[in-house]
Order: sequence, then C-alpha cells, then structure tokens
Amino acid sequence: MDVAFIGPHEEFPLKSSALSGVALYAQPGGGDDIRAAAQSFPADFIRGVSDFVATGGSYLGICMGAYLAGSEGFGFFSESVEGEVGVPDFPVKDSTDDVVAITWGDTLRWTYFQEGARLPVGGAEAYAHYETGDLAAACYRFGDGSVGLIGPHPEADATWFEDADLFDQDGDDWRYALPLVKRILS
Repeated sequence: MDVAFIGPHEEFPLKSSALSGVALYAQPGGGDDIRAAAQSFPADFIRGVSDFVATGGSYLGICMGAYLAGSEGFGFFSESVEGEVGVPDFPVKDSTDDVVAITWGDTLRWTYFQEGARLPVGGAEAYAHYETGDLAAACYRFGDGSVGLIGPHPEADATWFEDADLFDQDGDDWRYALPLVKRILS
C-alpha cells in the first residue's frame, strides 16, 4: 500500500477531500480525552470519514481510533465506545502502560495495552478477546463499508516496551492484527 498522512502539518490537509481515492483510513491512538480528540477534527472531516465508510470505504481504529468510532467521534455506533480498564477481573486498574493477555483468534499473546477500548458486541465479527472475554479487536459493517477496531496495541514494537520499562515475553504482535486488516479491505 501507498501510505499518505492526513493532518494539519502533513501532505494532505485535514479535510474530507483528502479521502478521495483512499482505500483505508487508519486512525491511531493518542491521548486519553475522547471528547477533546473528537473536537480536534473539523466537523467537515468527521462527516467526511463517516460518509467515506458508509459509501464503501474502510476504517481502522487502534486504541483512541477505536474510541473515536463511537458516538463522540465518527459515529459508526449510536453509543460511545467504553474502556476495558475498570472491568471486573481485568488486571489493569488505571491508565498505566501494561502488557495484557489477548487471544487473537486461537492464539494467546501478551500485547501492549494503554487504556484500550472494550468494543461493542452488536454486529461484531470478533478477531481478539481480552482475558475477561470482552472484545479487543473486531470488524463491523457501516453502510457499504467496513470498520475494524483494535483496543490494545499489536503494532507496538520493542521501543514501546523499552520506553515503558515493560517486558514483551512473546515478541511483536502486529501479524495477529493482519487478518482483521485484510478483512476490512475485502
């Protein structure tokens, strides 16, 4: 894939026109304030992303990108997307970076986690679960398009773990997210 960055100081401006000819819009993580993150986008761009997906485009949201799929952001769901922190029996109790058990398909992996989203069950095609059984990665339909959401960070490489003083006991996890990405692009 050719990758282009959309944003205030990027090659393409933060306008809905930047989505023309795009196959996949990926919204990464960042920050802890969902409402502030959503308000940082121009209204035209919020509508543009929703229209892009509804007319057949694909959206990939990781961490904050998963939260922004809810009613406070791009509106792919009528309700807000909530977090996994605070769920009974989930080992992480605050916003501290951590490593958690995620089952990707049938494979248990220790995956980087920082305030990851607990994904909606309705309409979900599951790709990964937290140890509580809640959805950690899933695919959804929105109009004629696809929405892929991931709560934890399978894209985290060794530098993330080093910076957070964490140990990655089973190596990179990005390849476990690839079936979801392939699905939303099909």
